[in-house]
Amino acid sequence: MFSGWIQRQIERDPESAVLFYKRKSRRAQRKDGAAAPRTLNLRKEYAVALHRVGRNEEAEAELTAVIAERGPMPNGNDESVRSARIWHARLLYELGRFTEAEAEWRELSAEYDRLLGADHSDAIETHEEHAATLAKLDRLAEAEAEQADVVEKRTAANGTDAPNTLRARTTYAYFQGLLGRHAEAEVAWRALVDASDRTDGSSHADTILTREMLAGTLYRLRRLQESAEEWRAVIDLRTASIGAEHTDTKRARDWLAAVQRELEGPDQAPTV
Repeated sequence: MFSGWIQRQIERDPESAVLFYKRKSRRAQRKDGAAAPRTLNLRKEYAVALHRVGRNEEAEAELTAVIAERGPMPNGNDESVRSARIWHARLLYELGRFTEAEAEWRELSAEYDRLLGADHSDAIETHEEHAATLAKLDRLAEAEAEQADVVEKRTAANGTDAPNTLRARTTYAYFQGLLGRHAEAEVAWRALVDASDRTDGSSHADTILTREMLAGTLYRLRRLQESAEEWRAVIDLRTASIGAEHTDTKRARDWLAAVQRELEGPDQAPTV
């Protein structure tokens, strides 16, 4: 659509992208009309550029106008319409308008299932976004059920240890913990530690974070000695990778000290 130099420039410099797409969309509107597909596509790109520089209120308003301008589409296969709605749902989420975002993700999930098939990667992604939004609304049982389906589909499509599967499994384990299902969460976190160790190595930040989640879950299960052992491992790994004085390392040391105090006798439990 644009020359390679221009494309690289707008990718490197978000502020340049805002100006570029604003000018292009205004010119297209004068030449082709406000409702022309090219005009609306450029306005969508302008909204995305606004989002990338943090002007989310303006970006959401622009996308709302683009979606309204398109109106009811006789052909649901219009990818540009779906793209605008996807970005709109993301912006609603980022703006904290979770009720509106949930409704949009729910509609998009159903539409993607119908048009692309429930096992299509884009359809799975909309369900994952919907689950995250449900969690923000404290509809945790619904979020956990939807995320379980995401994990199943990601595993079938990409395998157990693929990055997007591991991300989905991590979210699912987190939801289980929020629901108080700590025994199930412990099994999930252990499996994730093993998987992350295989794929990224024991010193990778994701592996260490997963071990930290396991340590916290063991604490909630009152398996204090095992929790202390995991916290020690986390401290050693974090010290080696980011240093003893890093905030994350200090937090792990504070947790270990609190768990050790409980092991030695009654004391103030750490806030989870």
